[in-house]
Amino acid sequence: MLTEFAHNVDFLKVMLGPKGDPSFAQRIMTEFTTRISSRLALWQPSDENMLIPRDYLIAYVSSANFGVVKHWLEMDAKLPPEELTLILMRVSNLGPMTMTGLTTT
Repeated sequence: MLTEFAHNVDFLKVMLGPKGDPSFAQRIMTEFTTRISSRLALWQPSDENMLIPRDYLIAYVSSANFGVVKHWLEMDAKLPPEELTLILMRVSNLGPMTMTGLTTT
C-alpha cells in the first residue's frame, strides 16, 4: 500500500490536504481500519485478554498509522516505503512512549 502511495505522492497530498476530498480520506481510513481489524482478529481472536475494548484499540492504531502516513506524504515521502513500514511496526509493537527512548524507574 505504501509503495503505491509513494508513486502517487502529489495526487495524495492534494486529495488529503486542506482543500482535498474528505470522503477520499475516509476511504483510506476505512482501508486502514479493515486491515488492522483483520490482523488483530488473527493475532487476538478473543476479547477476553484485551485491556481495552477492541474497537478503541483499532481506532487508535488506525488513526495513528493514518496520521504518520499523512505526515510522510506531506514530507514528500522522503523515506522509502520500507523504512516507513518499519517505523509503523516499531511504534505499533513497542508503543509510542518506548520510542521516546525514556525508561521507567
